[in-house]
Amino acid sequence: MDSSPLLDLDHESFDQSINRRIAEGNQSSLFDAFASLPDLVRTLHASAEDWPDLEVVLRNACAAAAIATRRGQPGLVSASLDALVAAYRLGDMRVDYPVDADAWLWEAASLSLFALGATAVKVGDFSTVRRVVVPQPVEGGHYASWLRHGQVMGARTTTEPREDNILDLAATVLATNSAFGQSEDSDEDRLRRLAEFDQLAFLVVADIRSEAGMAY
Repeated sequence: MDSSPLLDLDHESFDQSINRRIAEGNQSSLFDAFASLPDLVRTLHASAEDWPDLEVVLRNACAAAAIATRRGQPGLVSASLDALVAAYRLGDMRVDYPVDADAWLWEAASLSLFALGATAVKVGDFSTVRRVVVPQPVEGGHYASWLRHGQVMGARTTTEPREDNILDLAATVLATNSAFGQSEDSDEDRLRRLAEFDQLAFLVVADIRSEAGMAY
């Protein structure tokens, strides 16, 4: 577990490491890291002491996808999101009020996915915008998007004494994590892109609902 690049606590070194691997054509190590993500999340999810590391891992998986988005590497983006979907579904999807471990998992994933979505908006990669929105927490379930599920589940718990506004939380991620490519931008620009992603997500979900007749 310790060898996974997704456990890197330093945002700048992680940013540099992922960019270097892509530039050198060393993508196999990234695909391996994404493939191991569900097992890594399962291990961290099992112990409250490891929940902070769980948040780091989920954040880094989205940050790596953001770097891949900025560098025009859709295969890496897809691999990261596939792994994130599998990790997200490790929580108990049958409940309306999750245990703290699941709430931590889902909220950390959701706000990082919003940051990834804002990155895709910044570079005009609207296929990635849709790819971030489309997954469901459960196939054919009540929620048409895992983003909405994560927002709702996070708001129903008190895992941390902090605001539940996911746009504000994601804006903090963009401001503090250089891998998303927006740490040098203004607060206004970061919030604007998050709001644009949020609106685009509604359009994608509306399209999903029209096709499948399910609730958001």
